[in-house]
Amino acid sequence: MNSSGQIFISYRRLTSPDLARSVRASLKERGFSVFMDVHDLPSGSFDQKLLLEIGSASDFILILSAGSMDRCINEDDWLRWEIAHAFKSGKNIVPVKARGFEWPPLPEELKELPYLQAVETSHELFEESMEKLAKLLKARPSPPPARRLKLLLASAFALLLAVVTWVVIPHTDRQFGENYNLGRELCFYQDQWKQGVTMLAQKGGWFQEAAAAELQFPEKSSELQLARLWLAAGNRVGQPDKWHCYRRARYWYLAALDGPDAKADTQLAESIKSELTHVPLLPAKVIFKGQSNARETIAVGPGAIRWRSERGGGPFEIVGLETPPQPFRVRPGEQGARNFVSTNVFPDGVDFSTARVIRAEFGGKNAARYHFETRRNAANILGFVLQVEEKNPDRHDGGFTFEITVCFGN
Repeated sequence: MNSSGQIFISYRRLTSPDLARSVRASLKERGFSVFMDVHDLPSGSFDQKLLLEIGSASDFILILSAGSMDRCINEDDWLRWEIAHAFKSGKNIVPVKARGFEWPPLPEELKELPYLQAVETSHELFEESMEKLAKLLKARPSPPPARRLKLLLASAFALLLAVVTWVVIPHTDRQFGENYNLGRELCFYQDQWKQGVTMLAQKGGWFQEAAAAELQFPEKSSELQLARLWLAAGNRVGQPDKWHCYRRARYWYLAALDGPDAKADTQLAESIKSELTHVPLLPAKVIFKGQSNARETIAVGPGAIRWRSERGGGPFEIVGLETPPQPFRVRPGEQGARNFVSTNVFPDGVDFSTARVIRAEFGGKNAARYHFETRRNAANILGFVLQVEEKNPDRHDGGFTFEITVCFGN
């Protein structure tokens, strides 16, 4: 994959192959690394390889022409699976719509699609639309030839250094094949641990012992044993995998604290709490601010942020992200929602179970309050919902301002 990020193109073969090929060709001419199944899919298991490609991509382009989404209401539709996997993986999804496309009824897992920022295409203004598309991508094109040569020389030196390090320092956490990669993707990025550990238990490098123990729980392993195994794995691997291992270790330490043995044995409970304090935490911080006329509901997960305004206001801002979105407004008195992809916004491996409000400031005419709740979505991925609202919901005569800081980790 291109070090600047790869782009995955998803399309319906019966309705959109020509537009998909044109988009692929235009992006490749601009220096982007692009994956499209008929051109780039190697031999092997079709479905697993596609899911792996989506998981490793930075951007997911969805080609839409008349009829493209009609079959997505069917649970066994492959295009629906691709899109759902992109949502679960937190990809930057950019729809590219041809003339004549209209949204049909969508299943619940795809309800957010019409609200994403899309690119409209036409034969007359195709290049202009591709310029707009390029600006919406997280991936970056390859550098021009002169700079590419300098980077190549630097890469060669880095490779030599890596080879020396590989020989001098024992290292067994290598790529063991598709099961390893898919297991890592399922566990670390989709929180599908039940399916993922089955694959990592086969050939999982530093993760294999902990994954195998999870398969034997609760018959042959305990919560405390699993916590210690994932902590040990995290101490051996590099970033970002270490933070995902630590996150799993905390999960099992908390499960052990909630278990009958710890509840019956005060000394054991104190020992578990002491061990838990030694599990490293990855710090992160984000600030939500703006002017509201009634209520703002902000749902945040590892892959996306959805901001819903009940009666408008603004400008609303999200501060502290690596790639912050532009401030936005919603017309006074109207409902409105904005969706933002948060991949590469929060540090890879940040533990959402540690999210908490550390500061809340309000101003303006009306008194306000906030409600903060961690929760899991339909895909069992942990996140949180922050709601900011007037204390007196019957008053809409000036609104209020707010600035709320949410902290992760330390």
